Amino acid sequence: MKLGFVGSGKMATALVQGAVSSRAFAREDILICDAVPGVAEKLASLVKATAVAKNEELAAKSDAIVLCVKP
Repeated sequence: MKLGFVGSGKMATALVQGAVSSRAFAREDILICDAVPGVAEKLASLVKATAVAKNEELAAKSDAIVLCVKP
């Protein structure tokens, strides 16, 4: 199952690291997107996941999406 994260701040970082360290999701099954591409790439690099450029791409490739953005 592919899990997509919209946003890559503190909340997403904690959730992604938890998912990876608990082995609930494989690194290659995690996709990350952010309004600032460099931020998504930084988190993806940290956990060896995949950064994508646009929310549309994230939605197309993910089975579930976690919204990690401020209200």
